[in-house]
Amino acid sequence: MKTIANLQKQDLSAAYLYTHAAFDPQYAQTLGVDLNKLLVFDTSSIDAVAVCKALLESRQLDLLVIDSIAGLSSFDSALNSDDSYSAFLTKMLRQLVPLLSKSNTCMLCTNQTRMKEQLDTWIETTPSSKALRYYTAIRLCLSRRGTIKKDDYIVGLKSTLTIERNRFAPLHNPIDFDLFLSSN
Repeated sequence: MKTIANLQKQDLSAAYLYTHAAFDPQYAQTLGVDLNKLLVFDTSSIDAVAVCKALLESRQLDLLVIDSIAGLSSFDSALNSDDSYSAFLTKMLRQLVPLLSKSNTCMLCTNQTRMKEQLDTWIETTPSSKALRYYTAIRLCLSRRGTIKKDDYIVGLKSTLTIERNRFAPLHNPIDFDLFLSSN
């Protein structure tokens, strides 16, 4: 949301596609987002790919946010395995990447990690498998290491940011930082 707010300050446009009731308009306004200038779509009732294509073909968009890319699978009953979802995502990205390039639009996707048992060990994986990894220019992994408490209230999170892929610069060491939550 902060990225969208900063974009709007520069008089640029953004669209926000969300799943699982992830959008909180009051929180977005608290962070400085002008809701009158933001295109918001709930993907539970629409074809997200068609909306993305239409937005990109208009060439009026500077940032397209999909929150979360993993949530797109829950609305298609045919996507009942990681393999079929990876194939769906590969097909979607194959259609969107040329449009992103032509429209000079940046796409920001959020994704969740899950634990999967493999050969008697648990590994961290994403629902998008390798599809999203292949198409991304920059891939970041933000993980929570703990909480920050003040008087038995959680006021922040101890976090680690790891740059897993960067086509534009060399990779750096993981960064540890404290992320304080808004009092609003």
